[in-house]
Formats: sequence, structure tokens, C-alpha cells
Amino acid sequence: MSYSKTALDQLEAGQIDDYKESLKKALANDSDDMLYSLAEEVYSLGFSKDASTIYEHLAQKYPEDDGLKINLAELAIDDDHDDQALNYLSQVAPDSDEYVRSLMVAADLYQTQGMFEISEQKLLAAQKLAPDEDVIKFALAEFYFTTRNYRKAINLYLDLIKSGTLEMSAVNLIERLGVSYAEIGKFEQALGYLEQIKPIHMNSDVKFELAFTYFNLKEYQKAIKAFQDLRDSDPQYSSLYPYLADAYVNLKRVDEALKAIQ
Repeated sequence: MSYSKTALDQLEAGQIDDYKESLKKALANDSDDMLYSLAEEVYSLGFSKDASTIYEHLAQKYPEDDGLKINLAELAIDDDHDDQALNYLSQVAPDSDEYVRSLMVAADLYQTQGMFEISEQKLLAAQKLAPDEDVIKFALAEFYFTTRNYRKAINLYLDLIKSGTLEMSAVNLIERLGVSYAEIGKFEQALGYLEQIKPIHMNSDVKFELAFTYFNLKEYQKAIKAFQDLRDSDPQYSSLYPYLADAYVNLKRVDEALKAIQ
């Protein structure tokens, strides 16, 4: 059995002191492939500093391996060492096979820092280099969705859906498209997508968008039912109550409207 396997077994068993000793032996004796796998495993278990130690060990042996630099950058970001992360990313040259990935990681970092213009530039640069990569289209769509640039997000989500991609990274693209259409006031288009989502898969925001869409299409009975469903699942969602009351008023159910806003 390799030291890497022993270390991993000890870590999973909670034998931390033994694990630390086996990790040292793994770094001194195990193959690079074993160490790379060990880094991934210990990171998944929450030991990011040990993963960094392993990647740094490998990076010293393979200074030309840009994938290791990006892995180290991602770990630095996890530890809030943004400057260190940018230093690693800056070492990845534009002619590297890993350059597009470095742009994606940089875009994510700049977005978390609130530097949205630079983040967008990085994503657009990645898209220019790899225009057919769905993961880049998705990242750009999510960026525009998050920054409320819904029209641009719609075009990208549509492109992905037309190619047969309905979900990425546990994100329902039908849901995203429906919400985006609702946010720009295209309620008929929004409804066509939002009604495809099963209620059990809707979070509170999506439930609100569906009810809000019914309301704006003057389908007040359906709006009331949808707002009531949201109220039952999330009574603290305060935005629903004025619209629920207005829906009752439009159906001349004034007493129920008054109860809705009390």
C-alpha cells in the first residue's frame, strides 16, 4: 500500500497525527500521479492547506506545469489570499493550453471582489479563444444573470438550451431563462419556461417570479394560487403580500386582500 493511500485512510478515520506522518512519507516516496490524486482527495475532505503543500511540492518539480499553478491559485482564493492567487495566474502565458482556464479562474476572483468590468473582460477573452465551449458560455451567462444584464444572459442560455444543455453545475437553465424573461418584462415568454419547472424544484425566488408573471399577465386566480404556495413554503418572503392583496382586489375579493396585508 502506498503512503498516499495510508494517509487518506488515516484522514478518513480521523487519525490526524498518523495522517500527518504518512503525508510526509508520501511526499518523499510516492509517485507524482499518486500525490496528485492525494491532493484532490484531501482537498475534497476540507484539508486545503495540505492540498497546497502537495501541489507546491509538485510545482517545484514541474515549474512548467500551468495546471498546477491554477490549482494553487484556486486554493489561494479559497484561503482569501487573492494577491497570491493573481500571482499564480499571471504566470500562465497566453500560449499555454491552460490559459483559458486561468482566465475563468481570474474572472471568478474579480467578480467576488466586485470588479465586474474586469471579470467580464476575462470571460469574453476566454470565449474568444474557445467560442464553442459550453462551460464558458454558461459562466458568461451566469455572470450576466448575477449582474442583472438579463438580455445578454438570455441569448447565452438560449444558445445552451438549443444545443441540448438543460442543466449545468446543478443550475436549471430553463429556470434561469424564465426568470430572465420575467425580469425584463417579457412575461409571456417567461411563463412558457417557468411553467415547465416542477414546483418541488422551485426555490422561493422562482416561485415568486412565476406568481409575479401570472399577476402581470392578469391571470389573477393563478397568481393567487402561486403566491399562496410561496406563502405556505416561505411565509417570511415579504414581497409576495402586496401582490397577493392586489390580485385579490382585481378579483373584487376585498376582505381577503385586507387579510393578506395584515
